[in-house]
Amino acid sequence: MPYREKVKVLIAINGPEKYIARVDLDNMVKTLLDCVKGILFIDDKQVFEIEATKHVQEPAGLMVGIRRL
Repeated sequence: MPYREKVKVLIAINGPEKYIARVDLDNMVKTLLDCVKGILFIDDKQVFEIEATKHVQEPAGLMVGIRRL
């Protein structure tokens, strides 16, 4: 790590309905990719696939996965 090849990023955001209803998923994805740049991969240009979901579910949390392509 960080990966240097093409990657797929998987993101799941969980939380109470009030929170999930107002979360803008595309903004969360962009922010998260910026936060892990240099840690999980060198640059977000390497991201060729993104799978992002949000769920009304407790406990609240964030799950991030990464896979080389």
